[in-house]
Amino acid sequence: MLRELKKLDFNGCALKFDGLARLGQVLQLMVGLEDLDLSDIGLEKNGCEYVARAFSNLTMLKKLNMRRNALGPMETITLSKALRNLSALEELNLGENAIGSAGAVAMARALEKLTTLSTLNLRDNALEEAGSVILSDSLLSLTGLKSLNLSQNSLGAGGAVPLARALSCMTDLQTLDLGNNTFCSEGADLISSSLVVLTQLEMLWLNQNSFGCQGAIRVAQSLGGLNRLQTLDLGGNLIGSAGLKQLSAILMGHTMLEALHLEGEPSAIDWSDLGFHVPTEVTLIPSPRGSILI
Repeated sequence: MLRELKKLDFNGCALKFDGLARLGQVLQLMVGLEDLDLSDIGLEKNGCEYVARAFSNLTMLKKLNMRRNALGPMETITLSKALRNLSALEELNLGENAIGSAGAVAMARALEKLTTLSTLNLRDNALEEAGSVILSDSLLSLTGLKSLNLSQNSLGAGGAVPLARALSCMTDLQTLDLGNNTFCSEGADLISSSLVVLTQLEMLWLNQNSFGCQGAIRVAQSLGGLNRLQTLDLGGNLIGSAGLKQLSAILMGHTMLEALHLEGEPSAIDWSDLGFHVPTEVTLIPSPRGSILI
């Protein structure tokens, strides 16, 4: 029975020491498992070791979710060695852990082996600039990646340099989330140069990056050839009311947009005068500076 099981979901189950040990033993028997959710179960060090041992038998696994497990650099080293055995893995979610730049080396080695990945989530892992430098080369091996989430990692302008180089080779990307990384204006130039070739993009988040008005405009200008874009978030980039009108004029040709988020006062622009395609989903959220995110 266990050998035939295809999906196992332990999401949110707070397993204690004995439970984690037993889980590791059971997983070793589930050789046909394809979808495994171990998010938010309190793995940490000991639990990670138990689970990692089982991965050598899970050669059919396609989806793995280990989000929010307080996995630090040492746990990442243990996990990464085991991940290399998952040759069929297509989706990997390690978001909201604590990999850090110290664990990025081990993670990079694992990613180089996971060439079948189509979805990768490393959101909120304190990677910072050093982590971006380390991981970006390994991202080059993920040629079939369609979804990438590196948001909330404080990559900074320095981290945008290697990341932009990697993104320019990931031409199959459909979903990209780089929000909350404080790229600033310098990073905006680098990121925008790589966006030009990502013509398959349908969803793009670049919010909370301190691009400034001119940086956000340069990013918007790079999106001209992205005719499939449906969701765009440039909110929280200190655009201001004056920049809103310029951005709106640049983006008016994106008739596929369904959700658009821009910072500024709505009264600063008359959408009808521009002939702008108004997205079907519009949210109004007060920004910290009293402006509006559209």
